Amino acid sequence: MKMGGLSVDFQEDPNRYQYNGKEFYEADGLKWLDYGARWYDPAVARWWSVDPRAEKYFELSPYDYTANNPSKFIDPRGDTITHYFAGNKLVKDGYNLWLATEQGKEFHDLYQAGGELGHINVVIRATSPRTLGASGETVTKFVDKEGNKSTVPVGDLSVEIQEAALSGEGGSLEFTISLGHKYRPDNFDDWGTQIVSVTETLEHESQHVELHVESISKRGIRLSGYAHHEAMASGSLYQDRYEMLQGLKPFWKATFKRRVAQ
Repeated sequence: MKMGGLSVDFQEDPNRYQYNGKEFYEADGLKWLDYGARWYDPAVARWWSVDPRAEKYFELSPYDYTANNPSKFIDPRGDTITHYFAGNKLVKDGYNLWLATEQGKEFHDLYQAGGELGHINVVIRATSPRTLGASGETVTKFVDKEGNKSTVPVGDLSVEIQEAALSGEGGSLEFTISLGHKYRPDNFDDWGTQIVSVTETLEHESQHVELHVESISKRGIRLSGYAHHEAMASGSLYQDRYEMLQGLKPFWKATFKRRVAQ
């Protein structure tokens, strides 16, 4: 007998929000995921319409999902390939701020899918920070044609292997930039400063990638970590970081004022 009043039903409806948190649409037998800008078919790992910003990735099929590299990228709206930062808002905000700088744009355009050095795999990821503040690390690997990653440092490989990897004709290079940042709760008014510190760290690590590529292109000349930092302490690399930070001053000051006013 049906009773009035309060009733509780613990039977759960099927979860419609699945891969990447996107709604699974199965009306009319489609079984697609709604990404907003277009529909994604998980059965074939392809979009069912052309990328609305296909001109950004002219060397890729406009139906590819994340340049066929979902372990490295996400495409949250179906129109822009970007990195995944495991929920670390500081790192994500710092990355987006870096992309808005001249230095970040230049690096991104060079190494993104379809860029001049797009065959070189650059992975930017967030890691769990162990200490307060920003931290970064860049690891270089050689990946053969079968996808196996070498355990031998790239600098210890033969010049021929390095040059073939750099050109993409014999395996490839993979750079993993790991960024961590733990917020300082005692400095409530410096959120902007801490985002900028991530941006600066990312620019620093991207310069490690540039120096690695440059050293390989010069017939396998291997630069130590110390030599990298010596090169960054002066000349064009230092000037790039200086100009980037100068350009971020308006953001820095505006964010500081907003925090103090709260």
